[in-house]
Amino acid sequence: MSTKTILVTGASGLLGSNFSLGAISRGFSVVAQCNDLHLNFPGTPCHVGDLTDISYASELIDKIKPAWVVHLAALTNVDWCEGHLEATHRVNAMIAGRLAALAYGVGSRFVYMSTDAVFAGDSATGYREEELPRPVNVYARSKLAGEKDVLQSHPEALVVRSNIYGWNLQNKTSLSEWILGKLAGGETVFGFTDCVFAPLLVNDLSNLIMDAMQANLHGLYHIATADACSKYEFARLIAKEFGYSGDLIRPVLMANMRLDAPRPRNTYLRADKLVDALRCRLPLMAEGIRRFRELRENGWVQQLKKCGGQP
Repeated sequence: MSTKTILVTGASGLLGSNFSLGAISRGFSVVAQCNDLHLNFPGTPCHVGDLTDISYASELIDKIKPAWVVHLAALTNVDWCEGHLEATHRVNAMIAGRLAALAYGVGSRFVYMSTDAVFAGDSATGYREEELPRPVNVYARSKLAGEKDVLQSHPEALVVRSNIYGWNLQNKTSLSEWILGKLAGGETVFGFTDCVFAPLLVNDLSNLIMDAMQANLHGLYHIATADACSKYEFARLIAKEFGYSGDLIRPVLMANMRLDAPRPRNTYLRADKLVDALRCRLPLMAEGIRRFRELRENGWVQQLKKCGGQP
């Protein structure tokens, strides 16, 4: 077993693709896994298959015996998940627990990606790890169940709660990409003033997770920006950074929206535990958005798209 080999599940997703490319640049040996898209990260094998097939998952982990399994595959469409309880729980919780057990069986460490949405959203000061989760939708309940299954199956697993944005490998749009696309077309962007969060640029999160892995951290950790803002303020920061008029951003209340799945109002995560463990500094929201722009300018996005077979 190589001490630098990482098996990344869900490697075609927003976090999975950026994490994989970032890990390669940091000298890790990455093995990519995804459900249906053959990826071509530089010097990296790609395994395509269905992780709900336990024999496939078992053979994959037993064959590679990685130092780490970084499990990033998940169902993340919150409204879709609300109408598909069984499938959501199977993928986000049951499969995560099984993979953690398989990793433990071959001596691999394990990372599970959870969400800030496990909280009800009624805190005025932000949530720490020791506070009681109260998820309000199917997606969040499945991720909380996944946390518990993983930690029961693998005593040294690292569970991370966060919220992310960034550049996608696939033809999908994260919140930041959606906002930017609207602004580029001169369209109005409606931002929730009553929804507060502390999202991280996916590249910043990837680096912090790798730092935590190298420090052999285990257990539950929150990873977020040092400050929080509303989604309305987040959209205005993007407009300012990319040189668009803030007048295109209009305030609205999430409370007035008809959504299939209920959402928590405030999911600000406090990451003091991580700061103490790594002796690190958390990025500010505006710093992450600046790097989001710089990634497009320095060719990162084009490199990422090529890994997915796009020109």
